[in-house]
Amino acid sequence: MRVLRRLLTLAALIALGVFGWMFARANPTEVVIELPYVGVLEAVPAWVALLAAFGLGACVAALLGMLPFARLGLRARRHRRESEKLATEVHQLRNLPLSSEGEGAPRGSAGGPPEAGGPSRSAERVG
Repeated sequence: MRVLRRLLTLAALIALGVFGWMFARANPTEVVIELPYVGVLEAVPAWVALLAAFGLGACVAALLGMLPFARLGLRARRHRRESEKLATEVHQLRNLPLSSEGEGAPRGSAGGPPEAGGPSRSAERVG
C-alpha cells in the first residue's frame, strides 16, 4: 500500500512538473509589473508573474482559512483551563474532613455556625 501511494505521489509530481514546463513554454512573453510602494519590475516572464500571483493568493487564502482553527484552539485552551480548575475544586471538596461525632452537622444558612445566645424562632411563635 505504501509503495502504491509513493508511486502515485511520484506520478503526480512528474505530471505537475510537465504541466509547469508546458505552461512556461506557452507564456514566454515578458510583462512589466508596477507594485505600489515597492517600484516597477520590468521584463518579468508572464508565467513567473502568474505563478507568483497564484502562490500569493494561496498563502492569503491559507492564512484566512486558519483563523477559525486558531479561534477554536484558543477556545479549547480556555475551556481546558476552566475544566482543570473545576476538577481541582472537586478534588478539594472530596478531601474535606468529615465532622466529628460530637459536633454534628453545621446549622444555619449556607452551612455557617448556629446563632449563639439568641432566642430560637420557635420559642417566639409559642409565646
